[in-house]
Amino acid sequence: MLELGDFAGDYSYAIGISGDGTAVIGQTHVTASIGDQTHTSYQAFRWTSDGTQLLGSLKSDGTGYSNANAVSADGAVVAGSAQTDGLDHQAFRWTDDGGMVSLGTLRADQTGYSHAQDMSADGTVVVGHAYTDSNSQQAFRWTSDGMKSLGTLRSDGQGYSSAYAVNADGTVVVGQSEYQNDQNHGNQQAFRWTQDGMIGLGTLQSDGSGYSHATAVSADGSVVAGQASTDTGSYQAFRWTAAGMQGLGSLRSDGTGYSHAQDLSADGSTVVGNAQNGDDTDIGFMFHSQRAFRWTQSDGMVDLGTLRTDGSGYSQATAVNGDGSVVVGSSDVAMGDADAPQIYHQAFRWTADGMVGLGTLKADGTGYSYAYDVSDDGTIVVGQAESDLGMYRAFIYRAKTADPTPVEPDPVEPAPVEPTPVDPSPVPPAPVEPTPVTPVSVDPTPVTPTPVVPTPVIPTPTSPGTMLDLVNTQAAIIQNASAQARVTQTRNTALVELMGRELELSPMIQPNTRAQISTKGSGDLSSPYPVALRLDATLRQGGDVDDMGIAGVTAAVGITPKLTFGGFLYQGSTSDGDVLSVGTSLRSRETSGTGLTWRAALGYARGDISFDRDDQLSNTESARGDTTITNLAASAEIGYGIADGPYVLTPFLRLSHATTTRNGYTEAGTADFPVTYESYEATATTLTLGADGRRDISSNSSIRFSAGVELDLARSNDPIEGTSEVPGLENISVSAPSVENGIRPYVSLGFMHALNSGSMVTLDVGTQTSAYSEDPRHFIAVGYQIKF
Repeated sequence: MLELGDFAGDYSYAIGISGDGTAVIGQTHVTASIGDQTHTSYQAFRWTSDGTQLLGSLKSDGTGYSNANAVSADGAVVAGSAQTDGLDHQAFRWTDDGGMVSLGTLRADQTGYSHAQDMSADGTVVVGHAYTDSNSQQAFRWTSDGMKSLGTLRSDGQGYSSAYAVNADGTVVVGQSEYQNDQNHGNQQAFRWTQDGMIGLGTLQSDGSGYSHATAVSADGSVVAGQASTDTGSYQAFRWTAAGMQGLGSLRSDGTGYSHAQDLSADGSTVVGNAQNGDDTDIGFMFHSQRAFRWTQSDGMVDLGTLRTDGSGYSQATAVNGDGSVVVGSSDVAMGDADAPQIYHQAFRWTADGMVGLGTLKADGTGYSYAYDVSDDGTIVVGQAESDLGMYRAFIYRAKTADPTPVEPDPVEPAPVEPTPVDPSPVPPAPVEPTPVTPVSVDPTPVTPTPVVPTPVIPTPTSPGTMLDLVNTQAAIIQNASAQARVTQTRNTALVELMGRELELSPMIQPNTRAQISTKGSGDLSSPYPVALRLDATLRQGGDVDDMGIAGVTAAVGITPKLTFGGFLYQGSTSDGDVLSVGTSLRSRETSGTGLTWRAALGYARGDISFDRDDQLSNTESARGDTTITNLAASAEIGYGIADGPYVLTPFLRLSHATTTRNGYTEAGTADFPVTYESYEATATTLTLGADGRRDISSNSSIRFSAGVELDLARSNDPIEGTSEVPGLENISVSAPSVENGIRPYVSLGFMHALNSGSMVTLDVGTQTSAYSEDPRHFIAVGYQIKF
């Protein structure tokens, strides 16, 4: 279960999900500041892989109330109602391109109230109810041609009607309408509308009088479900076809009592809802004796049971998937002290293998949750759940398979489809008899858990799904993807920095030795083909990447009096992985160390790295992905050496280009919703303006210094892309982070001390502004250098 979250921190709920499971709609608490005023209200939201969108309202300033009630099959269109500048609430239709658009009302001046209840699969037809010029409320059907009244069942077409559902192609509308010339509640009946007009569906009373209303319609419009009054004075679920209205009975042994149809499968074969299963007549007891049911023509009305250990209590089915195989709703669950348990209502998902509790967003599994809708394939459930902060927040839950096998029922959880002494499920009736038969009339002593099992129905880790905070999970994925882009780019920076390291070939520190073989050191090439090696270790901290330790060797050989060939080999290590870097360079300089100097360098790095998606945000999960990063870089530098007394200063200009590639990978470990990332490439072209200098301070010691500024000439900003198992995040595209500092000053200071004519030790410290962080990056390096 993934929590969809909210925008003000105290309330949200998910009411619907698109047929393909990619979009979730609902309502959340929002707070907006306009001028010196703070406005708090509830507004509709739409959640997809692109993020959570507040849909706003129909007020010009965007404040005020809105609520989403319907979403198209592909999640691209949303319908509901929203507050207008006139403080009315009117039906709206929302698209990403057009935003929220009012559908108006049935009044000539378009003022007053309207409400959108449902829409066709492609989002082109919206149905609901709206006020007319005669101040009555009537069902409407909206298309691109505008809002049209469907009239009523009255002979004069006046009075009340309301549309509750529409079939897949928008050609059949069902709802409720007044059918006599008064507004007595008992004179409202279910209707079915087509282009031929509105027809009443009647009731379950033998004389056709009384009350009924339609709540759902099949995809092709041929089957309608709802509730109607009976001759016994109760209200019961019905299923209507061209053959007429069929009462579905109840879960009581005599088939009497209350039942209500909440939803209908796409093919019309399965009806779900709640029905009375006891003989209590008191309204309070009637409520607690209602159970979720699933009705089919072959099995009749079947009690789905509850989540309580003894099988007692209340449950309600609110939605069914496309083929009728998965039912969702809420049920009583007993927790705490077995002798005095706390009763909660919690969301459930039912399949032919039984009812599985989805838990809550609280760490201990207690509290309340409610499931409101399910995707066509039955794997995704949306609703509302209590969190550890005591807030009700929208959730989304995904089963691991389309038809998972729940934990085998044991004495603490009855199997609702296999009657036992503790299972209230009735024996299915014959197809011609919708009234089920209760397996036993008395309840013998049930098999119950011992008092040491106070929370027997909380989902265990083997439950076929996971409840998480969706907005927080989405935020964690976005943060992880953004971190990948940042790390990939900073690997470019790290390699370019290593390529800047050079080696001295001169005799180790002599008074008045000023000859420079590079902007990084001094040299005296009096001996043919001098060779030097330096072993060093560097610790880099701060900035926009993890701390890194680097150790390696740098080498140089003088191949002519003016040319020095160099190279390096370094091993770097962070908490996320290791990287091996190699490179080579060619330096030209005058033996005096003054005048024109240039340098060209190439570098290559490769290393394994692990990207961690942490669970620091509430109700999220941790995941880790292992992959490989490779770097290629080249630089060209030109400078000019100037001698002034004991100082040698070399201003220079360096152009660098680096390309880093991160291989694609899939997160591993225990994550229930792993993400698969495609390969990613980042490039950066930078220009460095700086100056390197050196001053001998004794016969065997010198200091060196460097300062300058690095500027971005070009830097790629491609999004991180991939796919995931997170509902609504099937396709991921996360923008790379923006560079915070396109101009980055740096400074370093070093000390060199000769141990003898062939060896020296070095110490360097430095700092540089980071590209992706306001925090600067610092380093300290120690080295030992020998000359052959």
